[in-house]
This record gives sequence, C-alpha cells and structure tokens, in this order.
Amino acid sequence: METKEQLQEKLRQLESEEKRGLIEKNYSKFKSLEGKCFKIKNCYSLPTNESDYWFLYAKILTIEKYDLYLNASQTDVLAHFHGWSFQTDKNGLISIDLNYSSYVYLLRDGNEITETEFKYAWVELQERISTAYRY
Repeated sequence: METKEQLQEKLRQLESEEKRGLIEKNYSKFKSLEGKCFKIKNCYSLPTNESDYWFLYAKILTIEKYDLYLNASQTDVLAHFHGWSFQTDKNGLISIDLNYSSYVYLLRDGNEITETEFKYAWVELQERISTAYRY
C-alpha cells in the first residue's frame, strides 16, 4: 500500500504532465502570433477625457514555450511575448522600447493591425522627430 506522501507525489506528477500537455497543445496558436502588429489604446491611470488616451504600437517578435503559463485556476493557457513598441503619450513624450515584453491577452480583442499600418505609424513618428527641432 502506498503512503500518503507517495500518492501526493504521483498526483503532483500527473498535474505537472497535464499542465505540460496544455502548454504543448496551445503553443502553436501563440507561436503563430510572431510577426503580428498591434495598436493598443493607452493612458495613464484614471483618465477622465478622450484626450487622455493615445496609441501604443507593438510588434511581437518571439513567443517561446517558456513564455506560456497557466492562469490562476490552472484552466487556460496564457503567454508573454517579446517584441518592440513605440508611442507618443498625451504630453508628447515619445518612447521606443526595443525590448518590449508584455502579455498576449493585452494585445488581442480587435487591436491587430497590418504590418503596413504599423510601418506607416513608425515612419510618421520618425518624420515627426526629424522635423521637430532645427539646430
């Protein structure tokens, strides 16, 4: 007869295998997001007006298996991604993050844009920077 500790260890192993199986099953879905571009409405905390919002542009470069994880209830697979982003906030502060890392779920829900739209916004930002000040 197995001890309580042995049964608990078997249960932990089964749960671990089940989690790995869920991650393996969902990996290709997340991996297919590589190269996709997104436009996300952004703001500082407690916005009061529509003018308090601006757009953050992000491109997913990589999603690896180790970026996938289960939610708190252990029922859904979620993922981090690595990419790059740029934005101009409501005060005109420009930020470019070449090591942008965030959660995939923050990008979804109708925020995907074409690479052409992403490139256009990027070129527009570069032109804004190059013409901002004359020395």
